[in-house]
Amino acid sequence: MEDERADWDQLDNEVFTGLNNSEYLFGVLDGFMGKEWVDTILEDVKRMVSLGRLQVGDPDFEARTSSSSSSSSCHRFALVGHSECKEEYPALAELLEQLEALPFELNKKCALKRTKVTEGDFREGEEELGCEDDEVVFFASPSEISCAVSHIPAGTCREACIDGRSRGEPNGREVSFLYVISSPIGSTVQLRRRSTGVAESNKNFQDGNKYSIRKEGDEFVHNNIITSDVALVADRLIAYRSLLVSNEITATTEDVFSVTFFASACGKDAP
Repeated sequence: MEDERADWDQLDNEVFTGLNNSEYLFGVLDGFMGKEWVDTILEDVKRMVSLGRLQVGDPDFEARTSSSSSSSSCHRFALVGHSECKEEYPALAELLEQLEALPFELNKKCALKRTKVTEGDFREGEEELGCEDDEVVFFASPSEISCAVSHIPAGTCREACIDGRSRGEPNGREVSFLYVISSPIGSTVQLRRRSTGVAESNKNFQDGNKYSIRKEGDEFVHNNIITSDVALVADRLIAYRSLLVSNEITATTEDVFSVTFFASACGKDAP
């Protein structure tokens, strides 16, 4: 029986199209929760921070500064689910419940195609992950710890990482949903992926507009890598392919608070 959350209609066609477009592999949706939720969610997360609920990132999800490697200046996060947050952090729990519903909508409406990861996409010596050209990703029901509540202190960053890998190996994550709670004006997440050479548009995603696709200097052009700077705007949801897109949040002048939900795939024979 189909889960009723498949019909919550939280995403739009631009997100589905962006995720399936081999040149973009990401999509953006503004106003995901509604502005009335942002302050109360932020209060919940700040309370989590003050109570020491967040820990310094592990090697797969961490941040450092150029001037310091002390734990006091590092990115912190906590893996949580909506059930455990209901009593202490009700606004955050509401956000997590909405995020945890997204795999069901993807299964019904997106028909996300698997894409091969070829050697040298982001690191030397990567092997190609084989798949059939028309293979569709089916998403699993989320676990109780599918969401990462994140705090990046002012002056620090979250270094470039690929969410779909843990210690260099694929971990089953297919789509990451980054929800921005609070971030200073001008801060961005840099999304990098290999160009397929088919992009014709040059839309703008800065400051609440649409796409911003740009190539960063000669090295990126030479290596055929596209970098998109996507503005971190409160109540914005940024969806990107976990295994195919590298993400990085550069040093900011103020604290950045966000939640990332990781949507993982079922086995290849899932219905």
